[in-house]
Amino acid sequence: GNVTETQDTLNAWVERVHRAGIQLNCHANGDVAIDMYLTAIERAFKLAPRADARPKFTHCTLVNADLVKRLKAVNAAPALFTTYAYYNPDKFVYYGEEMMKNCMAFRSLLDAGVNACAGSDFSPGPFAPLMGIQGMVTRKGWDGKTWGANQKISVSEAIRVNTYNGAWASFEEPLKGSITAGKLADYVVLADDPEDFIRKARSAGKMLIDRERPDVAIVDVRMAGGGEHLTAEIRRRETGRRVPIIALTANAMKGDREGCLAAGMDDYLAKPVDLEQLSRALQRWSAGGESKAPQPTLTSV
Repeated sequence: GNVTETQDTLNAWVERVHRAGIQLNCHANGDVAIDMYLTAIERAFKLAPRADARPKFTHCTLVNADLVKRLKAVNAAPALFTTYAYYNPDKFVYYGEEMMKNCMAFRSLLDAGVNACAGSDFSPGPFAPLMGIQGMVTRKGWDGKTWGANQKISVSEAIRVNTYNGAWASFEEPLKGSITAGKLADYVVLADDPEDFIRKARSAGKMLIDRERPDVAIVDVRMAGGGEHLTAEIRRRETGRRVPIIALTANAMKGDREGCLAAGMDDYLAKPVDLEQLSRALQRWSAGGESKAPQPTLTSV
């Protein structure tokens, strides 16, 4: 990004907003902008001390060890990109791995005790929370490449980033953000335990090859990373004929098809499924088409 204000102008605005009792929030993407914003906050806090102000940092993408310490010192609430890790790896090649080790630095911030929360920057970044969790946990893009693996966090940590930490950033943690008696029933029910989905996906892949041996497999990519792990297990176990895998997903954003293909799948259909498109896909992958082959054995996972 580009710096759009001088330090003096930023100092004046931050002091004015802070003295008015309003929670601070500023777009600060690169390390230079984050440093300038922190400098203005530190000045304002010294001139007008206020406990637990929780200044927000929108994006807060590129940090270093010193900036992380200062973010902790002012009790900052940074909202980092999450789905960017999956949807924008084509841009990361221009930054390079060394810079990406300090970008979207959830691991560094959480280890320092900073309550980092989730941001999408929609529409440039999709706001799908499960894809955001996948991005934080795997740091892998749709093209199969991993950037800044040192910043990976656990599934449990990623869920907290998307729930409690988001509520904390807006002073709403007494009302929501965790499943607690007396709080708002603000929650989602998932089909599987996020902590256990990789094991289940691999088990399904084993069963598919060892028992089913289908002509075509339709994989419902309904959980962050599940379809990818299932596909990897199928590819690891199959011998001889390759099982064509058609991905079925509700996502229809840029890079989804490429991501499925990079994961080892062969085709891609977006929900809601068009029956004609499904029929054409099955003919494409069932040993040469409907007119030249028997009806395929289908397995839906």
